[in-house]
Amino acid sequence: MPYFVWQDSYTVGHPTLDYDHQRLGQIINRLDDAVHFQHGDTEISAILSALRHYVESHFAREERLLEAAGYHHCTTHSVSHRRIEQTLEDFENLHRSSPDNLDAKALLAFLQRWLINHILKDDMDYRPMMECYLASRPAMTDHPGRL
Repeated sequence: MPYFVWQDSYTVGHPTLDYDHQRLGQIINRLDDAVHFQHGDTEISAILSALRHYVESHFAREERLLEAAGYHHCTTHSVSHRRIEQTLEDFENLHRSSPDNLDAKALLAFLQRWLINHILKDDMDYRPMMECYLASRPAMTDHPGRL
């Protein structure tokens, strides 16, 4: 069973951002598989790197969309993004320098909790504005919104 399971209640009102969130969940599930099946430090390192890079590109995309939609808490939202990016970089650096000191189960619990809380709290705050923004624009999604 996957560690992170997408639920329709996680939808934030923009198909591309929903796709990104699902993709992040898939990467977390890959990390869970690597830990559970003991794929080794090289695989875990590659997944941590992929996760950090995808988070960075997702946050940049989300911030551009929030700015375009006129979201009134862009700065606060961006600050929370920078904290997560730093935390992920710290985990990645810890794993790179001392893999045995990384508690992978604690990392997975953190990632799952972060992703769900970020979506259900921080991102849901912009959902009404994003839905209005999308309704006022021609179709412009690059993803179907569901994997």
